[in-house]
Parts: sequence; C-alpha cells; structure tokens
Amino acid sequence: MARTPTVTRDMVPEKYREAFDHEVAISRNAMENGPGSVMINSPEMRKRANHLVFYFREESELPHNIQELLMIMTARAKDCQYVWFAHAARAREQGISNDFVDALRDKKPLPKLQGAGANCSRLRHRTVQYQPG
Repeated sequence: MARTPTVTRDMVPEKYREAFDHEVAISRNAMENGPGSVMINSPEMRKRANHLVFYFREESELPHNIQELLMIMTARAKDCQYVWFAHAARAREQGISNDFVDALRDKKPLPKLQGAGANCSRLRHRTVQYQPG
C-alpha cells in the first residue's frame, strides 16, 4: 500500500491538469510506485523534473550503456534498492553483461574488462564524502 493516496485527475487543480494528463500518458506505471507516485502530487514539478531526466537520458553524449552502468554502480554502492531495480534490467538491455550485473549485485569480484572502471567507482563511493563548504 502506498504511503500517499493515489492522485486522480479529479483531485488535481484545473490549472495543473494538462501537466497531469501529460505525465499519465508517458508514465508507464510510474505513478503506482517509486518517486513517480509521490511526484504526481505536484504534476507541474514532475513534468519539469522528467524534462531534465529525458534530457540527460536522450540528449547526453554519454552512451546509454555507460549511463546505465553508472546508475547501477552508484545504486549498488549506496544501497539504493529502487534505483537498482529500475536500472539493472536496462543495463542488461544496453549490453552490460549478466555476469557483471550479477557480480555487482552480489558484491563479488567483477569481470575484468568492465570491472576495472567499476572498481575505481566502488573505491570512490567508499572514500569520498560530501563536505559542506
């Protein structure tokens, strides 16, 4: 059961219904769980946030396989289960090997080719802490 009630179109103020309709049309069930279920409470904010997500995903010069590799490495390093489950399958679809994804998930030694960069990332995530400045 969701912690927040599921928002329906009738619950949304008229001036935000266009944004709500747009987000519902592109959501692919994202409003049923995860951040989308919370963000739809502010349809205009969600629309703007998704615009940024789509920009990074589609307009970035970083290849999709690298984007997904970075997402799962960071998700695993920070134990972000939602992000992991959202991106592990995408990483596989983008050509990241099953052996690599499984080893990363299980915190086992990584396959050599992709593992070299990922091991650097693991070390960075363990040692670098944000210091307000």
